[in-house]
Amino acid sequence: MLGRMNPLLPLAACLVAQPAGAAPPDWSPALQRAADANTHLTCRMLGSAEGRSSPLCFSPLGLFAGLSMAAGADEAARGKLAAALQLPPGDDEALRAAGALARYYARPRAGVTLVWEAAVWSERGRAWRRSALERVQADFAPTFHPADFTKAATAEGERINRWASGAAGLTRAPLLWGGRAPRGTQLAFACGFRFRGEWADPFPPERTTDAPLRLGDGSQYPVTVLHRAGAVRRFRDAEVEVLELPLAGGEFAVVLAQLVEPRAALSSEVKLTPDRLAAWLARLREERRDDVAVPVVGEEHAETFDGRVRTGAVRGIYQASRVRLSERGFECGAATAVLRAEDVTGGSGYVVRPGLFLLRDMRRGTILFAGRHLVPTG
Repeated sequence: MLGRMNPLLPLAACLVAQPAGAAPPDWSPALQRAADANTHLTCRMLGSAEGRSSPLCFSPLGLFAGLSMAAGADEAARGKLAAALQLPPGDDEALRAAGALARYYARPRAGVTLVWEAAVWSERGRAWRRSALERVQADFAPTFHPADFTKAATAEGERINRWASGAAGLTRAPLLWGGRAPRGTQLAFACGFRFRGEWADPFPPERTTDAPLRLGDGSQYPVTVLHRAGAVRRFRDAEVEVLELPLAGGEFAVVLAQLVEPRAALSSEVKLTPDRLAAWLARLREERRDDVAVPVVGEEHAETFDGRVRTGAVRGIYQASRVRLSERGFECGAATAVLRAEDVTGGSGYVVRPGLFLLRDMRRGTILFAGRHLVPTG
């Protein structure tokens, strides 16, 4: 049907030819290149060693997918967006693979659940190029929503925030700050997912305790810590300790890295690079320990990423996310919106945390979720 339409299409044409969504793809070299770029993106977001602010928690896969959706809608911007993701010049196949990567992980599997959604809000009267529409539909199968950003910025912002809360399971953090679409918004590309997995080896609730985090002024802050005995893959040197905790099903694991001697200071953070992460993972060895101790993580957070993902092709990169690491397992969600707007509302803060965590595909290396956490100092 799309092939018979005019090169420029009104949004109404998008609403009559919604694809049901392609079947989950097989793993391919393009997906692997996208997964590798996703790892580099994770390290850049957590790269406080380079003077960048560090998000509390976020989904690199969500950022990758949102930017890929925006690239699909604007051929002229694809080169800039690919460069922002540090993809090789001309590797459009990897740029498009974000949607396939999301579908790959959303397929039914034992032990964990992942639900993925995508949506586009487009200003009423804005025409779409047929090739752009076909690409966005083929790669992401989003729902399309006509919007009146010019006259009803608050109503449209609230509508996007409601969608994001449902897609990511958010309860507190709104995706768009102030509950309204920023001035000059014409397009909003959104994606969201919810993930839940139980530990392959759970932590008994009766062993959970509190431990102190001692701050620089001598005050203390309690950190809840999980404990269990048993096997764990672990690496430790003079600076950092790394644990890999598998989830049920054997495909995903949570990797935690924390400083051996954390301090309440700006320099007291684990510095992450792709090479360093690869070296840690290669040196993990299975051990049996009487006490595997892991801090509880519970956050819900929203911020803008325009200052971290440098590109002039879009204006307004938002993400709201949540995470819960508990006795039973690991749960997270994230909603991302990439806008074509004149203004950016909200901002990003600097978060100092001595430890970091990654939700990672153990075989393929894809990082679905990441962030920083507190570590007891006594």
